[in-house]
Amino acid sequence: METAQEILNNFDWSLTTNDLIILAILVVGILFHLFFLKKDKIFPVLFSIYTSYLIILFFPYSSWLSKLSLDDVTRVKYIGFIVLILLFSTIFSKSHVFSKTSRNFIARIIKSIVFGILNTGLILSLLSTLVPLEFLNKFSGFSLNVFNTPVAQFVWLVLPFIIMLFFVKLRRKGPGRPPG
Repeated sequence: METAQEILNNFDWSLTTNDLIILAILVVGILFHLFFLKKDKIFPVLFSIYTSYLIILFFPYSSWLSKLSLDDVTRVKYIGFIVLILLFSTIFSKSHVFSKTSRNFIARIIKSIVFGILNTGLILSLLSTLVPLEFLNKFSGFSLNVFNTPVAQFVWLVLPFIIMLFFVKLRRKGPGRPPG
């Protein structure tokens, strides 16, 4: 097994501009979750990401947008994905179905950082499936391995739910009483 020093020595530190953009998006996502997103809004945002991706994935582009070039369709996919995330996040966060309260400040910060990474990674991984191969070739192998391999995409899709289940606390007030 390699030591941490050997792993760091073997790491390719030459980041491209596109990789720095990914890193900046990741930092902005974490800061967004940390300062603007309440704990009870994490599930609606995550649900809106999945819903938006499914809509973008199965939208009949060839039927409805047949006159657009591949680059224009890619732009429509990107813009549509982001607009749908914002729209569904607004709709789902207004619903009281997902609401809970949190009193622990440190736990809230930790959850915000974790879900900031997970949601931003999920969005970047899903966006990488929507772009042409020529555009993906501009990124380093490290970024492609983290966001665009089948295993990485599976991990980004499943990990937010697994972590959410880890953070959920089920409280029971006694037999016959509804959870509060």
